[in-house]
Amino acid sequence: MMRLARLFLPLFWAWLALVAANEIERHFVLEKAPPAKERMHPYRSAEGCGWVCHEEGGCLQNHPGLPMAFRRVVQPAHDGVIAALQATGAYQLANLVFIAFLWPLALSAALVGMGVGRGVPWWGVAATWVAAGAAVAGVVKWADPYTYLTDGVLTLAHWTGWSYFDVNALIFIVIWPAFSVVAAVWAAWKVFSGQIFSRKS
Repeated sequence: MMRLARLFLPLFWAWLALVAANEIERHFVLEKAPPAKERMHPYRSAEGCGWVCHEEGGCLQNHPGLPMAFRRVVQPAHDGVIAALQATGAYQLANLVFIAFLWPLALSAALVGMGVGRGVPWWGVAATWVAAGAAVAGVVKWADPYTYLTDGVLTLAHWTGWSYFDVNALIFIVIWPAFSVVAAVWAAWKVFSGQIFSRKS
C-alpha cells in the first residue's frame, strides 16, 4: 500500500507547487486579488499574457519570450496536441484527465521508479497525501479546475517574462515528452536486463 502511495509523490508535489504559485500570485503579486472563482489574468497587457492569449492566440506577436526559431519548431506539435484534445468533444475535460492527471501520474511513477522520493518516511508520504488532497479539494470547491490550471501556466509566464505559448510549449511539448522517452528507455532497459519481470522473481 505504501509503495502505491509513493507513486503519487512527485505528482502531488507538483500540484502543491502549482497551488502555492497561484495563491502567491493572487494574494501577494496582483494589485487586486480576484475571488477564487474568477480568472487571475483575464486581460492581455504589454507586460504579460492573459486569458485573451489562451483563447485568441496572439502570444507570438504580442509578447517576448523564447527565440522565434524555437517557437516555429514547436508550434506544429503544440497545435496538434490542442487539436487532438479538441477532437474529443470535451476539450477541458480531456485536458484535466490527460494533461493534469494521467500523463503526470505516469511521469510521477517513473520518477519514483528511478528513486525520487524513496527516502521520504511513511509519515511524510501520508502528510503529502493529506496536503495534496486538501489542495485539490479546495480547487474543486472554490474554483474551476481547468481555469485554475490555465492560470497556473499564465502565472509562470508572468514570473518568467515569457509568453503563455512559450511556457505551455516548453512544458507539454518539450520537457514532458522528453522525460517520457527517457522513462520508456529506462523501463525497457530494466526489463531487458532482467531487473523487472525476471523469471527468478
